Amino acid sequence: MAKVKCAYCHTEIDKKNAIAKQNGGRNKYYCCPEHVGLANERDIFYQQAQDVIGKTTSSVFYKEMNEIAQVHGFNKMCQYVKVNELYLKNAMHKSFQTEFGKIRYFAAILKNNLGNFKYIKPVESKEVKPPEIYKANYKRKNERRGMNDLLDDLIGDDE
Repeated sequence: MAKVKCAYCHTEIDKKNAIAKQNGGRNKYYCCPEHVGLANERDIFYQQAQDVIGKTTSSVFYKEMNEIAQVHGFNKMCQYVKVNELYLKNAMHKSFQTEFGKIRYFAAILKNNLGNFKYIKPVESKEVKPPEIYKANYKRKNERRGMNDLLDDLIGDDE
């Protein structure tokens, strides 16, 4: 049986049990539906971060970002980079001797600022049911009758 690796957690799974998502003409396989969404968040963050610091192929970049994501999560990191993009671009405009130094500097900025960052959790949309229209089960009571009416009914109208 063919084995594939989850694109998010890298665990080996059977190809027939994996969830396949098309990506640029190739399939990416995931072990569970949660990992599909998490992988998308991760990819979006990597794209944003590389727009800020420049293209990098260093494995140190991915290692550093994954360590930060274990504490804060990729969604929070994504929001931080989006909100502070101008600040980050200006901070990364310095000249660095090595790519490693540049990556470590970016990671240090994230580590120091993500703790105080006000993260807005995305709200999951739920199906909203329209309110039920109140239907009154009101029955009009019979008219109250006085003693004279009751006596008239008993005696009858023999006039």
